[in-house]
Amino acid sequence: MAPTFYHFAPALDLEMQNLEMRKLRCWQYLAVILGVLLLFLLFPLGYLCYTVSHPAYLDDLRAHKLCHNTTSLLEQQLDQTRRELGDAQKQVASYNQTVVTLMESLEMKEKEHHRKMQEKEEQHQREIQALKQQLQEALKKPAPPKSDPARENKSQGELNSGSCQVSLNTWVLPGLLLLWALRFL
Repeated sequence: MAPTFYHFAPALDLEMQNLEMRKLRCWQYLAVILGVLLLFLLFPLGYLCYTVSHPAYLDDLRAHKLCHNTTSLLEQQLDQTRRELGDAQKQVASYNQTVVTLMESLEMKEKEHHRKMQEKEEQHQREIQALKQQLQEALKKPAPPKSDPARENKSQGELNSGSCQVSLNTWVLPGLLLLWALRFL
């Protein structure tokens, strides 16, 4: 038989080649997808590594930490100040209540003192009236008779003591009234 030319490969060989081509294409597609995915992942990762290692970024990171620490400290101080303010307000309220209580007590004591002073004044007025009346009565009484010249010759001690009693009796009451009245002025 004469050799024949087959323009087509035998069917079995063709299927095998198709299968191998499909496997190869599948691997090629997978490699392209992985390459693109790797490129998309490596580019941002490289940019991130560059930015993180940059001195400006490190300075910014330090400044951010410093700001965060300062803010935290200020918040703690603010909380402490608020607590102290609350305590101070409670203490002021307590002091105000104490002041109100003391003012009321002082007013009551002043009223009581004023009332006692009025009672004493009225009592003293009555005493003054009584003493004035006694003085009027004493002045209305006739003066004791003057002593004889014979009595005047008695011992000087008896005479002085007797005349002192008489003169004291007439001046004691008005003097005491005057001193007593001056005491209240």
